[in-house]
Amino acid sequence: MEIVLVGLNFRTAPVEVREKVSFSAEQALQASEELRSNGILEETLVLSTCNRSEVYGVNPNGTRESAAALSRYLSRFHELQPDLLNRSLYHHYDRHAVRHLFRVSAGLGPFVSLLPYSGKVATVAYVLGTNLTGATNVTFNGTLAAFTFVSKTEVKTAVPSGATTGFVTITTPGGTLKSNIKFHVTP
Repeated sequence: MEIVLVGLNFRTAPVEVREKVSFSAEQALQASEELRSNGILEETLVLSTCNRSEVYGVNPNGTRESAAALSRYLSRFHELQPDLLNRSLYHHYDRHAVRHLFRVSAGLGPFVSLLPYSGKVATVAYVLGTNLTGATNVTFNGTLAAFTFVSKTEVKTAVPSGATTGFVTITTPGGTLKSNIKFHVTP
């Protein structure tokens, strides 16, 4: 039995590609069923957040060919040119795939990620999250910050005057999301 992972994340793919490769709950079920019925994978797990889309599975043949077949499937499913998608994909196998899944799942939950994680007042920062459209405010440890929408999963902001080290929050129609780590405000 071989476990395979094919995916992309905010480190390997720009937001435009991540948005095209994201899965809704219905699409994740559809992809899982198609991957099994087409014999590409025996068992499947589709993980899709604002920062990553990953497909895990058990290869029925026990060879590394499943990663290439899975990459081709993702290209067809999301209607992307293979060369565009393949530049952003990573592959992990067996214990490396399982270790990656444990690392990723330990940090999941309703949160937003930040790029960068520290900076002084006026530093431009990007808030990455799910369904950010319609957000009404962004705060740095309680201090309101101006922001603009880059996409439904990305907001551009800047560290506001008076901000101190702490969590960044963004209020959306779905609720208030908090950063997974504190933003460190530097002098």
